[in-house]
Amino acid sequence: MTGRRLALLVAAGAAVWSVAAEAQPYPARPITIVVPYAAGGVFDTMARIIGARMGELLGQSVIVENVTGAGGIIGVQHVINAKPDGYTVLLGTVGTHAYLQSIYRKRRYDAVSDFTPVTLFSDQPMVLEGRKDLPPTTLRNLSRCLNRTVRRCNTARQALDQLRILLARCSTRGSAST
Repeated sequence: MTGRRLALLVAAGAAVWSVAAEAQPYPARPITIVVPYAAGGVFDTMARIIGARMGELLGQSVIVENVTGAGGIIGVQHVINAKPDGYTVLLGTVGTHAYLQSIYRKRRYDAVSDFTPVTLFSDQPMVLEGRKDLPPTTLRNLSRCLNRTVRRCNTARQALDQLRILLARCSTRGSAST
């Protein structure tokens, strides 16, 4: 997807939220892209690249604001609570719109009804890898191993305990392959 097409799709989606009574053209002021993760990461970098191109194409500043905490929930709620005028948009991820919807008993927001999707601009595969000599060879066995030895495990993950919680949920729901 070309940068111009992406910017136009984002602008068109954001315009849906604009107040119809306003006579000024969109965008009449800077647009804020909220990234619900820390600055310097993959999502922040993507938002800055997209924001720079959007700014060029739309002739308006695009600000990237990192609003972190609770695995992305704080940033998501920041956008939900913003004025629905199309000037504050979320860089939603599989973490904010899938994982967080399934790992907590009580949802803090509804990814379907609280948002209007604008465009898909990135498709990132996820890979779960371990050392060659790691005893578990299935997701279910890995979940069991982590639950038994969590204090001795080293993992790299997007947010604290999300991997362990996700694996535990998969194991208890029977959705993990054996």
